[in-house]
Amino acid sequence: MHMITDNLNIRSDAGAMFENFVVAEIKKEISYLGLDYKLKYWRLKSGSEIDLVISNKDEFIGCEIRLTDGKISQAFKNRYPEAKTHLINSDNFI
Repeated sequence: MHMITDNLNIRSDAGAMFENFVVAEIKKEISYLGLDYKLKYWRLKSGSEIDLVISNKDEFIGCEIRLTDGKISQAFKNRYPEAKTHLINSDNFI
């Protein structure tokens, strides 16, 4: 996967492209499997955000999507302590 990030790093929009790719792949997987999940994002006026929130009646999952390193918003964790959280990046997205 490092070859991909090496090639993407020459683009100024590489992070946005990776985020869009990941969300599209997750959306396709949910559709293909016929799962009942809603996809949203979460953001506060202060700027704290989570790139993707996946939810259904039983689960609430916050996903931060970064091409390289990143971390989950502490504001999101504080507001939704019961939520699962995942950091998705080019090293762990398969």
